[in-house]
Amino acid sequence: MKESKLRVFVGLLLFIISVFAEAASAASVPQLINYQGRLTDANGNALTNGTKKLSFSIYDKAGADGIKQWGPQVFPTVPVINGYFNIILGPTETDDNGMVLPNGKSILEAFKSDSVFLEITVGDGSPISPRQQILSTPFSIQAKQAELATHHSNIIPVGMIAPFFGTIVPDGWLICNGDTINSDPKYNALKSLIGNNVPDLRDMFLRGKNGSRTVGDYQADAFQGHRHKAGYRGGISPTGGGTFGMFAPDYINVEASDSIQYVKQPIDDGVNGTPRIANETRPKNIAINYIIKY
Repeated sequence: MKESKLRVFVGLLLFIISVFAEAASAASVPQLINYQGRLTDANGNALTNGTKKLSFSIYDKAGADGIKQWGPQVFPTVPVINGYFNIILGPTETDDNGMVLPNGKSILEAFKSDSVFLEITVGDGSPISPRQQILSTPFSIQAKQAELATHHSNIIPVGMIAPFFGTIVPDGWLICNGDTINSDPKYNALKSLIGNNVPDLRDMFLRGKNGSRTVGDYQADAFQGHRHKAGYRGGISPTGGGTFGMFAPDYINVEASDSIQYVKQPIDDGVNGTPRIANETRPKNIAINYIIKY
């Protein structure tokens, strides 16, 4: 009888659906999928008892344009009774004889797309069509949500400050403008770190703390202590008035044309250009918003 149909009476039992496939998850959750189905001929009659060679692959789409995400995993001799069979997919790809491939991918690699489809081949024939979409169980959906929440809380902890090139603050963040945080319990974790106000980081630069400071400690701008050299030109006044220069007695002698009366505005030193003057000390910068995770 022609092996052209597959009827599934029990769906996939997914013990894991992982977008990120982290090592911690892989260590604690079986990388296995229990799969049961029923093989029939073109007329819907169950295949006769015996063993069948079954091959399984997973694609990201149901159609011919789908890209294989994992597989094949080949089972050379699967018992079939009244058309029913049961296999366990995973943990890795195998060759045509059912031997684990040296560089075979883990079945976790198959679930990085939002939707995946299982392709089954019986014997050496053509794959059964159409591919079947792999569905999750309620518990696996909840497990995925918990995994994503844990993943994001680990890589973006409460209190993390990030530069944000935008004006509409994303969910889960507050803009660092000094505002008072409202009483919503969702902000409690952040309040336990910073108090009742978000830090005001407008026109501020962040600086890694040293041992003598606390997180959130504010410092005003300052210059390190320093001195300047003062150069001058001196000589004999053309009118015989004696020496002249910045510190000479006749430094304001109008006839001493080379005298320096006071320190004037910055000038081009011929190498670095004319210094820029403003009411603050700053490096080159681009304005952004700082936001903080709650």
